[in-house]
Amino acid sequence: MSNTYKHDDFVNEPMRSKRVTDLPGIGETYGDRLHRRGYRNARQVFGEYLAMGGNKREFREFLSETTGANSRQTRDCYEAMRRWDRNFM
Repeated sequence: MSNTYKHDDFVNEPMRSKRVTDLPGIGETYGDRLHRRGYRNARQVFGEYLAMGGNKREFREFLSETTGANSRQTRDCYEAMRRWDRNFM
């Protein structure tokens, strides 16, 4: 699991209106790709996570296909989603 400040900030605060670039593993380039696909905020990406039932393989595949993110980046984002889900749902 990622121990970055970005990860800690994300998983320990309510989602509210966080941007897609607030997601661990998602920087400006991948955030722009998500935005062009209609994902304007982190909550919408979390909706995909929930729609997939939190399935690790499916969610990471979705991120990789949507953004081109590598395995470390998709893992970081998945782990943040999983932990946020556990903390707030």
